[in-house]
Amino acid sequence: MAEHFNVQSSSDKHYKTSPNKRTSDHLAQLAEPKKNITALEEAASKKGVKPSAMKYRATKRILSLSKPKRVTVKKIDQNPIDPLTQSITSVSPSALMYKPTKRILELAQPK
Repeated sequence: MAEHFNVQSSSDKHYKTSPNKRTSDHLAQLAEPKKNITALEEAASKKGVKPSAMKYRATKRILSLSKPKRVTVKKIDQNPIDPLTQSITSVSPSALMYKPTKRILELAQPK
């Protein structure tokens, strides 16, 4: 496709079509930037919060979801180390007791 376009100059970023190819009107229209995009952005920023949104009352379900989960003592005893702060080099006990299958051992062998 690059052979269909000729660059006018190295500093000019505009391209023109070769004489044997014509740009369709629709393609030329799509190539033009939108003219009123900033006007739409400004109008949206001036509106602010709708009055109906200011009157909103949260449901019981929304309020319950907004509260943090409770951690029971039982869960704390089961997992005394926080996974975010534990050492990177530590290996979980279940990983230490893992027994690989024949297929895993086969795949682990170098070719």
